Amino acid sequence: MRTLTVIVALALGTLHSTHVAAQSQPLGRSLATLVSEAEARHPLPGATVAYRFVDANTGRVLAESGADTPLNPASNTKLLTAAAALSLLGPSYRFETTVHGLRSAADPSAIAGDLVLYSNGDPDLRTGHLFELARALSNDGIRRVDGALVLDESAFGDEHLPPAFEQQPDEQAPFRAAVGSLSIDENTSVVHIFAPTAGAPLSVLAEPRGYIELVSTATAAAPGTASTLATLFAPLPDGREQLRLSGAVAASPTPVLLRRRLANPAQAVGAVWRATLEAAGITVSGPVTVVSSASARPMPPLAAHRSAPLSSLLLAVGKESNNFTAEMTLLALAGDAPPATAAATRSRFARASERVLGWARGRGVDTRAMVYRNGSGLFDANRFSATQVTALLRTMWRDPSLRHEYLAQLAANGDEGTLRHRLGAPTPVRLVRAKTGTLDDVVALSGYLLTADPNRAVIFSYLANGVRGQTTAARQRIDALVGSWMARRLQ
Repeated sequence: MRTLTVIVALALGTLHSTHVAAQSQPLGRSLATLVSEAEARHPLPGATVAYRFVDANTGRVLAESGADTPLNPASNTKLLTAAAALSLLGPSYRFETTVHGLRSAADPSAIAGDLVLYSNGDPDLRTGHLFELARALSNDGIRRVDGALVLDESAFGDEHLPPAFEQQPDEQAPFRAAVGSLSIDENTSVVHIFAPTAGAPLSVLAEPRGYIELVSTATAAAPGTASTLATLFAPLPDGREQLRLSGAVAASPTPVLLRRRLANPAQAVGAVWRATLEAAGITVSGPVTVVSSASARPMPPLAAHRSAPLSSLLLAVGKESNNFTAEMTLLALAGDAPPATAAATRSRFARASERVLGWARGRGVDTRAMVYRNGSGLFDANRFSATQVTALLRTMWRDPSLRHEYLAQLAANGDEGTLRHRLGAPTPVRLVRAKTGTLDDVVALSGYLLTADPNRAVIFSYLANGVRGQTTAARQRIDALVGSWMARRLQ
């Protein structure tokens, strides 16, 4: 069994032309042969396919076809979002959520007026973090709030729907969650339905706490019975949601989980914040109000929560393809426009995408014909070419200050994230770091083929559009090509 370093050595011996021109390969089958074999085994009639393989260090093109064609990259878009965030914000960047208020001079245990909750866009803010903030206030002797609970969303404004998300307006799944600088639990509700005993009413727990009003007539049926459970979500006058449950679900020790995007994330934060304050022994006199156009934070901070560093938060983007974190990260890249400037009135998403494209151009990526509208790659929003993707990946490889954090947030083949069940044995595990991409009509895979030499790698991008109904075959073709190239010297 020869060393894996021959992977790059073999690649460097492959000449490139409009498609792939093979040179004599003393070390095994050429890339041209592997491409032809993968295409023959997994045909994609009617699809538009583009790919490019380059040497990470020299930039030499090893193979390409249609590489300059702009295509929908699906979640390969997240490669650009993560790269720009690491570079512009830095791996150690942390989001911060703060509580502001003025203590009463007459009664230091009271907040004289409103209590303001502010965040600059933490994508990982959880219910537990609000409990920690409430406990910090209680430990500091605060027992009541004489005013309202103000949710300050001025960091991102009232732009809660990323570009192109309107293309599926009726989609309620969490992958299409709304965004906002004050968001909680990835703006997703989770309903736990317990049916332990046949004939008994269901036990239901809804999160975020206090946001969903439950009305249930549903019961538990005999084990193994087909479910007749019906759910109906409806808005409440105060901005929260009501869930009506009817029918029956088979008794089981395992709960049924319902996951759904929040219809009104700010009100969810408000409901949880009020509940956690009350649980900490702090009473609130006023209602929950939301402000988004101007900051309500002239008062000093009373408590604060800092997120994990950006390098850790991006693991959800690269490995798990988390759309919510990607869009929140993009919004954070818009920067702070002075209130009096024209830029302050423009779409924050537009400002962020322009900043990211400007960063990419500054790194040597030719962004002509590149379209970058949202940060997740959902729906029909973006256009990248394989040439642009590999150029982006190469600039991150060549940056010694960011290379390791960037590769670390990508999924490893056969081991984790969206590649957990792809490119595994007999392919060498953990020698690919890549980002997947899947939509109804798109399949993509781009990343790095690593070798035993940590300073050598091959960068690749494979984009396939027009594959509706053929997504399995498209994945199989990509995996066959990448896997064969990796494993052929180990046979």
